[in-house]
Amino acid sequence: NRLGNTIERFVQDCELARDEVTALAAAGVFAEFDMTRSAALWRAEASPFKPMLDSEDEAFEWRSENRLETIRKDFRAFGTSLGEHPAAVIRQSQWPYPVSVDKFVRAGELAALPADLDLFVFGMVLVKQSPGSAKGMVFVTLEDETGFINLAFTPQVYTRYYRLVDQQPFLCVVGRLQRVNESHSILVKRVFDYRAGASLLALPPKKGDTELVKPRAFR
Repeated sequence: NRLGNTIERFVQDCELARDEVTALAAAGVFAEFDMTRSAALWRAEASPFKPMLDSEDEAFEWRSENRLETIRKDFRAFGTSLGEHPAAVIRQSQWPYPVSVDKFVRAGELAALPADLDLFVFGMVLVKQSPGSAKGMVFVTLEDETGFINLAFTPQVYTRYYRLVDQQPFLCVVGRLQRVNESHSILVKRVFDYRAGASLLALPPKKGDTELVKPRAFR
């Protein structure tokens, strides 16, 4: 490899401005050099790596990020994850819901299932909307690591669970699979709250979300 195996060698061999090296570090490129993103960002900001003091500082060991911390930084910087999907990480490492994760169907599996099945689904909230012509129906689009899941709430079900629908960045629901030609959706029957004390990844609000109208009984 012409670039060697260090960020220093990379900077020497590639004529890049410091902000360009920093952007590469933020994108996780230097993981190929066995560097954490925090360490790579620190080294990138210190380029061109010429000593400014007579003696060098002692080596500093960066604390390893856990998977959700890395995703949180990705969303803060880029509005998306550059690596693992947050729904997959929550499902694999910190499932907080009172339903076994083995019961859940992923978005990529829905097309092969017949209509009218009751299914458990989980995903990150992308869009929430309640068009004026929908007669009080509320529609939510979720995303998991395999694709998109469309949820439909009747006014009665939304009234029961609207606090969870409005406030949680991820939704865990059970409902009836509906199919019209090639499109499908889940008519939600119940929304599950996560266990007390659990901590889900807080994500920034998505641009373009439609503010939902609260049920009249709760205003």
